[in-house]
Amino acid sequence: MADGQRRFRPDIEGLRAVAVIAVVLSHASLGLPGGYAGVDVFFVISGFLITRQLLEEAERRGRFSFAKFYARRVRRIVPAATLVTIATLIGACLWAAPLRLGAIARDGLTAALFGVNWRFAAQGTDYFQASGPPSPFQHYWSLSVEEQFYLCWPLLLAVVLFTFRRRAHRRAALVLVLAGLVGASLWASVHVTNASAPYGYFGTHTRVWELALGALIAATAGSLQRLPRVLAARLAWLGLAAIVVSCVVYSPKTLYPGIAAVVPVAGAGQVI
Repeated sequence: MADGQRRFRPDIEGLRAVAVIAVVLSHASLGLPGGYAGVDVFFVISGFLITRQLLEEAERRGRFSFAKFYARRVRRIVPAATLVTIATLIGACLWAAPLRLGAIARDGLTAALFGVNWRFAAQGTDYFQASGPPSPFQHYWSLSVEEQFYLCWPLLLAVVLFTFRRRAHRRAALVLVLAGLVGASLWASVHVTNASAPYGYFGTHTRVWELALGALIAATAGSLQRLPRVLAARLAWLGLAAIVVSCVVYSPKTLYPGIAAVVPVAGAGQVI
C-alpha cells in the first residue's frame, strides 16, 4: 500500500472523537437523541483499520500471521475488559438487588466470552424501550460484535489470498467478497430489524456489513487515493454532515439499525 496509508490519520482520530462525544451525549440525554449512531461509526473505523493492517502485512511478507494478529487483539482487549468485568461484578454484589445477581453473573460470563450480544437478543432486550434497569454489561454488546468479526474475517481473508496468487486477482476477489458481505448483511439488517428489534439491534449478522464496509474501503484504498483532492474534501464534509444529522434527527423511536443506519455508516466511510 502507499506510504500515505501508513501515516497517522488525524481524520480517523477526529472521527473517533465525534463518535465518542455522540454516544456520551446520547446516553446523558444532552441534546443528541440519535448519538447511538456513533457506535456504527466505530464499526466502520474498526473494519478499515484491521483490514488495512492485515493487507499491509500480507503485501510485505506474502502472508500474515494469525498468531500475531490474535495476540495483538488479546493484548489490546482482554486486560481492560477483564478488569472492567471484575469491577462490575464486585459493584453488582455491593449495590444490585440480590434477585438480579444471577442474571448479572451470566451476563458477565457471556461478555467475557464475547457473546453477550446474542444473549441480549435472545432475551428480547429493547435497547431503547427497556422496562427495567439495563444490564451493567449491556455496553459489551458492540465489543462482542467486533470480536466475532475479527475471529472470522482473517480466516476468510486468508482463503482469498491463498486462492488467488496474482495481486490484481486478489484485490478483485476481495472486493467481490466484501461487497457481497455488505449487501447480504445490510439486507438482513433491514429485514430483521423490521421483524425483531432486539435481533436487529444486537445481532452480528445485522451489523457485520458496517465493519465490512470499512474493510472494503481498506481494500480499495489505492483507487480511492486517486480521487481529485477537491472531490475528496467535499465527500469528507458531506460524510461528517451525514453523521451529525443522524445524531440530531434520529431518536429512540427510529427503527434502527435497518436502512436508517446507512446514513451514519456511509458518512463514516466517506470521511475515511
